[in-house]
Amino acid sequence: MGSAREDDAVLAKLAVQHGFLTEQQVRDALSFQREREESGTPPPLRQVLLDRGWISRRQLDALQLAADFLSLRKPDRLFGRLAVSRGLVTREQADAASQMQARIYKETRVFRSLGDLLVEQGWLKAGVRDALLARMKSPELPSASSPAPPSKPAPAAPSAPAPTPPDATGSGPPGPASAQPKGRAQIRIESETLPDDTHILLEEESFDLLVSEDKLRAYLRIKASLSEGHGVELLTHALEAQGIVYGLLDPLELEALLQQPPSRKQVWRIARGTDPQPGKDAEIRYCFPTRPKTLAPLEGEGKVDFKDLGEIPRVKKGDLLAEKTPRVPETPGTDVFGNEIAVPKSKELTLLCGSGTEISPDRRRVTARVDGLPQLSLLGRLSVLPELVIPGDVSFETGNIEYEGKITVHGVVQDGFRVKGSALIAREIGKAQIDVSGDVVVYGGILGAKVRSQGNVNAVHIYDSQIEAMGNVVVDKGVVDSKISISGKLTCLRGAVVSSRITARRGIEAAQVGLERSAPSVLVIGIDPLAEREIDRLKESLARHEAERAGHASLVRPLRERDAVIEARIGELAQVQDRTGLELRQVQSEIRELRERKDTAQLAQAEEYLKEIEAVIGSAARELDALFEEQDEIRGKLARHKEQLRGMDQAIRDLRDELTALTEWNSAAGRPPSVQVQGLVCSGTTVKGVFSSMVFKTDARFIQIREGRVGDTTSETPGKSSEMKLFVTSLARSR
Repeated sequence: MGSAREDDAVLAKLAVQHGFLTEQQVRDALSFQREREESGTPPPLRQVLLDRGWISRRQLDALQLAADFLSLRKPDRLFGRLAVSRGLVTREQADAASQMQARIYKETRVFRSLGDLLVEQGWLKAGVRDALLARMKSPELPSASSPAPPSKPAPAAPSAPAPTPPDATGSGPPGPASAQPKGRAQIRIESETLPDDTHILLEEESFDLLVSEDKLRAYLRIKASLSEGHGVELLTHALEAQGIVYGLLDPLELEALLQQPPSRKQVWRIARGTDPQPGKDAEIRYCFPTRPKTLAPLEGEGKVDFKDLGEIPRVKKGDLLAEKTPRVPETPGTDVFGNEIAVPKSKELTLLCGSGTEISPDRRRVTARVDGLPQLSLLGRLSVLPELVIPGDVSFETGNIEYEGKITVHGVVQDGFRVKGSALIAREIGKAQIDVSGDVVVYGGILGAKVRSQGNVNAVHIYDSQIEAMGNVVVDKGVVDSKISISGKLTCLRGAVVSSRITARRGIEAAQVGLERSAPSVLVIGIDPLAEREIDRLKESLARHEAERAGHASLVRPLRERDAVIEARIGELAQVQDRTGLELRQVQSEIRELRERKDTAQLAQAEEYLKEIEAVIGSAARELDALFEEQDEIRGKLARHKEQLRGMDQAIRDLRDELTALTEWNSAAGRPPSVQVQGLVCSGTTVKGVFSSMVFKTDARFIQIREGRVGDTTSETPGKSSEMKLFVTSLARSR
């Protein structure tokens, strides 16, 4: 009778939930049952509802199906709760498996257990499922129908077995691996001596809750004996009130833990978070000297050796140029309060490929596509370039030089000529125009030239010239009457900067600035108009390419729509041909029979009908021919557009990669720029920073000038212009 009553209660509850019955109707039906019980055997609730016409047979069957499903699902409620609380699966995974379970039962009337479904989806290992089911058979485990202790829903935990406690790896003093009265199932709880990095989160009369400084571990210190039922309830409410929701022991473990004897020195780990896992930056290994032509002052001599360019690397087709080690992504942790523990994001790197190179499908290896000289630009673009050697001067005999590769001029680039290429080495440059994507190395001077370089510029001296470079400028004997704008640093350790304007983002280092009767120089540091201008150019180019691609895509859409219409019409005509072909054969057979019978009247009608069928077939064939011809033309256009779109997509990817590399390079933090002068700075020299400027009223020597905050001469953080000024310190004193 008790079981029947329970079934009736479930049925009534479901009927109200689904809107089949009102609560008043349920009360009336149950009251009728009780009246009949006094006079004999009461009818089942379902029969009462049917007799009164309050519910249909179909509705009752649906409710019975739901009630049967709930009954079968009872053990899975505890299984799911334990699996989530122990971090074996996430709440989302358990919910998804429950929905799958309900759908399968509704469609097939076959009940699949929650554990089996979690294993099939790869969210739980079979061995872990079996172990958890064995734990559920323990007589000490609460039944599925018993109310769960109140707690906040735990955040999603990693889909993996619960982490091994630190004690198991030797990181703490040994404690009992399991502790419970004799006869209980094996329950693993861990004890420790009180760690140094903990503080008390909650003090109660019978216990304390403690948490580690990193919030990854929570502990329980038992100060007085706790009754089994009251203790679990009190502890659960305390954990909920303090917000400890992640990595908690399951209810059975909490119950076993509260049976331990009180101790002021011993604590029990009650919750454990997930440690954050740092990532690893991507790395690129280059298989050749990446800067063989970069010149630097000789140590102890203060001059540059322009004859020693180092070994010039050469590669053959198929040689490996660079190899990328992929980035390892970081994994945030979760503390016992359910809060995410952030971890610094690892850095991604992109292999940029230029002419003469080929990248592997996984974009991790770059090889040479041709024989030549490998080159790596400042932004990290790899190229393999052929070499052009001019044995004499660039003059009327050679004309202007434009070459996609390295250009070596054994003589002089004479006045009025242009040289454009990937890199340039020359003995001297006159009043010429130079535009290269790599480095410029000049054994002598640059005299009246206009030079644009995306790399470094090295020369013995620079006179009456305009230099723009993304890299550094190294000069041996001096800069006179010139304008130099660079993203890197100007170094002139043996000569003077005279009557010139130098803009160098990363600073200026010179032996002297100005002469006694020269016009004053202007030195600007911390500003980089070249990189900003190049970023703007790349953004404009990217927007132009994307607009062009959108235009091509708009042409593709109507072609695809027309192709779909043609394909559908071809299908219709094919069916017409099939039907009329069958009719044609039937009419032809009928005509043969009519001719044999010499039925002239029927024969004439049949032959007329045959002509109609042949006309339909002919019309369909002609339309099909036209459609196939149109379809071929459309698909040819689509193929051409697809090829164009593929090229545009590649160009857009290259532009985005280049823009990303340039933006990161431009924003990369370096040492604060400064002006360092080892000798004389003539009066009248102007020095400008990002926010402030100054003019020397008198001569100065051995100084360093750097922009910083007022009142903080060591600050490296730019601030508002009103808070910044240029500070002058003595190099002599600093040494």
